[in-house]
Amino acid sequence: KWKEIARSSAWVFPSPRTKGQPIHDVRKALLRAKKKAGITKHIYPHLLRHSLATHLMEKDVNLRTIQEILGHANISTTEFYTHVTTDIKRKALEKVTTLKTLKNQ
Repeated sequence: KWKEIARSSAWVFPSPRTKGQPIHDVRKALLRAKKKAGITKHIYPHLLRHSLATHLMEKDVNLRTIQEILGHANISTTEFYTHVTTDIKRKALEKVTTLKTLKNQ
């Protein structure tokens, strides 16, 4: 039943207690989920924004699009949210290597 509610809800965090209406206290819901999952690391709602921005970058979503999604007026704020992972750096270097190889042919 809960999966039906989650799929049909327009909300990112629908609540099973309110039959699909939004969760108003995200911090409390996050702490409940943390406890249920056995997570010991300190987590907080704002961490979700950082994680989302980083995952979008990993999927090659451009920074301007991420800025729009997060609702930032200034691109430098978005840059702060996006953590460049080792995988992103590796992909960037592979692109440069590919370009050099094509240029030298």
